[in-house]
This record gives sequence, structure tokens and C-alpha cells, in this order.
Amino acid sequence: MSPTKNYIGAGLIALALFGAWGWIFPEYNKMSELNVGIKERQDLYDSRSATIKKIQDLNKEYQQKSADIAKISAILPSKKSLAEVLSAIDKLSSQSGLQLVNATVTGQPSNDSNSVYNIMPIQLTLSGNYIALENFLQSAEKNLRLIDIATLNAANVGGSSMLDFSIKGNAYYLK
Repeated sequence: MSPTKNYIGAGLIALALFGAWGWIFPEYNKMSELNVGIKERQDLYDSRSATIKKIQDLNKEYQQKSADIAKISAILPSKKSLAEVLSAIDKLSSQSGLQLVNATVTGQPSNDSNSVYNIMPIQLTLSGNYIALENFLQSAEKNLRLIDIATLNAANVGGSSMLDFSIKGNAYYLK
């Protein structure tokens, strides 16, 4: 073999090594970095997919319990709704045979910072007989809206069978 051929062969090998060093190794490093980036993105995608799945499961559970949530909202609504309370009391009194003479909100709602609800004090004046009052109290107890009766006073109206009832109570709503 001639020395020129050896030099040409060694030169081609050196050129191949410089080419590998200049083009192939950077591409290899770039591929490694891309694989790390792909793994990070896959992990991020998996965690977000798991979060979305949990949200969808919670949404399904919420939809299944929406009737219960509606009942709880009716018991303890999110706003004051004075008209709704008075309408419910008027309906209860007329169904039980009592006449609603007067209904007022006495005082201000409670400002207790530890409580999750506000109290709406109400005062009612009703007229009717004792049996109608019993029916009213039973209906108020079964009513979906939460109303506490604190005091009940009765007075006879001029010797007749009609009685005047004064009821003080509380209705509740969320803060």
C-alpha cells in the first residue's frame, strides 16, 4: 500500500469523525433533549387528563345530587327573599283556615360573624280558631322553608270562637 492511500483513508476517517462530531452528535443530543421534553409533556398531559376526569366525575355527582341541592336551597336560600317567605306564610295560613292579618319583619338580620346564615325575624298576626292554628303549625313544620317559631300568644276576640294569634319566629338565609 502506498502512503498516499493511507493518508487518504486516514483523512476520510478523520473527516467522518469531524462530520459525526459536527452533525451527528449534536442531532443525537437534540433528540435526547426532545425525548426529555416529550416525556415532560406526556406527564403534564396525564396529570391534566386525570384532573379533567376528576372534574367530570364531580360534575356527574353534582348532577345526580341536584335534586338534594335544590331542596337544601329551598330550606336555606342564598338571599333574603322576603316576598317568598311572606307568600309561603300566606299560603300556609289560607290552607289551614287562618286569616293573615299582619306580617312584618322585626329588627335587622343577625350580624354574627361565626354563623354561616342570617336570621330574618318575622312577626305574624293571624285570626282563626284553634284547630286552624294546629293545622298551620303542622304545615309550617312540614314546609320546606326553614322557619322557627319562637313565641305564640293567643287572645279571644270579643267572646266569639275566633282567636287572634301573635307569632314571632325566624326565617333563615345564607350570608
